[in-house]
Amino acid sequence: LLVGQKTTAGVAAAGLLVDLPRTKAEIDTLFGADSMLAMIARAFRSVNKYTKVDAIVLADNGSTKATSKIVSAGTATEAKSVYLDVVSATDLSMKIDIVIGETPATFTAKLLAAVATFASKPFTAAKSTTTATDDTLTFTAANAGTHANGWLIRLVDAYGNPVNVAGLTLTLTGWS
Repeated sequence: LLVGQKTTAGVAAAGLLVDLPRTKAEIDTLFGADSMLAMIARAFRSVNKYTKVDAIVLADNGSTKATSKIVSAGTATEAKSVYLDVVSATDLSMKIDIVIGETPATFTAKLLAAVATFASKPFTAAKSTTTATDDTLTFTAANAGTHANGWLIRLVDAYGNPVNVAGLTLTLTGWS
């Protein structure tokens, strides 16, 4: 039995017990591609395509969605590859190559481009529009409620260690 929230894009009615679809397209249509329940269902179906499983579809829990932020400042004085892991270090890990002279604006643009390569993800990412020079990148959960407060978000090196880039300060705020 799988239980989770759908998004408004999903056609399943909240409160409904449904047979879990077999394909990604059916899962995305039923629950909404970016929903928590679609993420869980796709993960299950990636290891078991045939077993009959039920899913209980829930509506969003309120209207407040969890957010997380990355703020960058300074100019990189070393080249380094960093990995951004959001929600899953396996399924949503992105490699970003930082070059000498990298600015917060170019680093944020690279982060946005890396996130955009994932068609289905349970969050959105957007650069701050407060000012032209504000290079804060904000991640917002697709579903409302507190479920995302425990999600993974990290910047690490190739060995999984916290990353430090000379000259470029990267400040990460966890989900809340």
